[in-house]
Amino acid sequence: MISRGGDRDGFTLMEVLLSLGIMTIALVSLVAVLVTGLRANSHSLSRGDAQDFAFQVMGRTLSEIEDLPDGRAQRFWEEDQSSTPWEKGVEKRGSTSYDYEIRCYQVRGAGGNKAMAGDRNQLKKITVKVEWRDTASGADVQTLTIARLLNREI
Repeated sequence: MISRGGDRDGFTLMEVLLSLGIMTIALVSLVAVLVTGLRANSHSLSRGDAQDFAFQVMGRTLSEIEDLPDGRAQRFWEEDQSSTPWEKGVEKRGSTSYDYEIRCYQVRGAGGNKAMAGDRNQLKKITVKVEWRDTASGADVQTLTIARLLNREI
């Protein structure tokens, strides 16, 4: 602050413009941080919803496997279904559309034999892959995969 002309005190135009510039930069930075935080929060919520959906699909699949008729159940446990999806579909929840794919893999030991070949156990790996468009966070297609091992004693 410069005093000129005796009793007139005040800020010069340059000081006012400089302080306005500094405040503008600070406010723009704050808004950018807030927008980034909101976008990250939205992405996190979207991913959580997709994870809930994937676990529901996994639970439904495990229930269907338990309820298979004897002949089909025997084929399920003895054959490797990894080349084609066990089930594939699209479900809409709210404003989000989820594409899902379920695959069942025969778990094999290090030598290529079925895991625990000498035992009376059979082991399958069930995967659920979910894809959705996360428009709220500005991202394109997002993917989430969950897996579970399923063992059956025969």
